[in-house]
Amino acid sequence: MQQSAETGELAAIKIAAERTLAKEEIHIEIKSKQLFGLLTKKKAYLENQGYMGIKDKKLLQATIACLRKKRKRIKVKYTPKNEQNNRQSKAKKLADEGALNPIPDIINTEIDIQLKITGVKLNTLTQASAYKMIREKEMEKYQERRQTKINLDLIKMTTKETFGKSPSTSMIWKSIKHKDISKNIRYFLWMAIHDAYMIGNNWEKPGFKSEFQQRSSCTNCNVTETMEHILTKCKASGQKEI
Repeated sequence: MQQSAETGELAAIKIAAERTLAKEEIHIEIKSKQLFGLLTKKKAYLENQGYMGIKDKKLLQATIACLRKKRKRIKVKYTPKNEQNNRQSKAKKLADEGALNPIPDIINTEIDIQLKITGVKLNTLTQASAYKMIREKEMEKYQERRQTKINLDLIKMTTKETFGKSPSTSMIWKSIKHKDISKNIRYFLWMAIHDAYMIGNNWEKPGFKSEFQQRSSCTNCNVTETMEHILTKCKASGQKEI
């Protein structure tokens, strides 16, 4: 589960709903306009579409299920940033304190079987949405490559050291697709992060002949030829100018 202001608000709403007695009313103030829409006007549409394409959909489903238990004793209000009140200031202070906690909170996203809604409503299903749903299910099985994770962690660590903030994984992937970056550079960054170029340890995979496996090392420096080595450390002639 990725950390964001919206995820924090969603988790807080779920916990508040769980801790509130059935006879008590819940008054919810949300500063995210998008989240306000997901919990109100778009709720039925999302359920009909099986929450396709929604970030943190398990948490959103669990939160809506918790609120549904309360039936009509809920009031949801959108509060823009320019209308922040004392309650929201206190909530932000608690959120800032929680962000400093080195141990992440575990949020239970299990839903009671009576309240669980699965799949897509047939009369809303189109060929495009069916394809999207199948692709989303397949992506749930996707396992990130070990080297990809290492490279992403290095990017986060270096960015934090330089700018004081660490980007999320989704922010990194989004940033390399920016319109100001040419297509060939986007392709290079994508390949480099995934360690998809035939350099270094990629030549040492089982099945390659010994003469090919020797290509894993930089012949000039006698070390493993990683992308970092090629771009920043190699002492071969001309590399300094590059």
